[in-house]
Amino acid sequence: MSNFTVEKRPGKSHGLVPPHPEGSPEFLAEARDTYEIAQITKAMKVPTVESVMRDLHAESLMRREEFWPEEIVKLLNKYSPFLSDKINAVKDEDVIDLLAGMGWYSWRDLVDFVRDDECVEFYTRVSKYLRTRGYEERKDRDFIDGFGVGQYIRFTDRLKRSMEKIFDEKNLHDRLRPSQSLGAKLGFEPRCFEIYPHPDHGEYPTGHAGKMFEGAEAAADGWDIHLYLEYTIWKAAWWVSASRTGSPVHYIGSNGASLSLTTRKVASKYDKDRVDKNFVKGK
Repeated sequence: MSNFTVEKRPGKSHGLVPPHPEGSPEFLAEARDTYEIAQITKAMKVPTVESVMRDLHAESLMRREEFWPEEIVKLLNKYSPFLSDKINAVKDEDVIDLLAGMGWYSWRDLVDFVRDDECVEFYTRVSKYLRTRGYEERKDRDFIDGFGVGQYIRFTDRLKRSMEKIFDEKNLHDRLRPSQSLGAKLGFEPRCFEIYPHPDHGEYPTGHAGKMFEGAEAAADGWDIHLYLEYTIWKAAWWVSASRTGSPVHYIGSNGASLSLTTRKVASKYDKDRVDKNFVKGK
């Protein structure tokens, strides 16, 4: 059994749509999709970097079923939390190319990454990707206040605010993890299908997704990038967020729910009123 629980506190609502009641048709449909992702993930071979790089220029990784299983990509698109058609319309191949540029060459790479990643790690990779490709910050703050130190202070400040909200909601809903839900019915928790153990605090919404979405927000705010690249980073942040379901530590929809609790400029389908007051038309 897992033995790590963090941020236990009284629950508090910040306007997040509650999860589907356990046993409802919506819950069962999401559970089936969650276990489908987990089963495909566990059967995947972990490719070597050399084998992927050899094929990278020969053909799109989207056609490499062993790297990016088609069924998983379909489910990622099905559960996208974005209301923006422009983000949802980003080509899957472009997301895959971006992720490869940041060092993730397969779905299984993402699943293994979120096992024990640091809270700043996703944004660090985004920042390095942009800087090494010649992109500049929107505002020149020099090294200490800018790309060297300041960008991470601004990122962690906004991330802390979002994570406080996420853990308030976690403790409000106190939803069981997938294996815990099965365990409640079986009388024991079947941990054999998990790739790595889950924490024992509430499942909904996910802290990992908060880290990724705030990383996308920091890139959109701080870097002078064209809109399509910004949309691609948002969609990539969603894929990395959702990869915790590959274990499965979370139900697939729980990852997207965290978007409603971040400092974002894009609208989320998990907002209670389905309208983000900060929504910028076209983004």
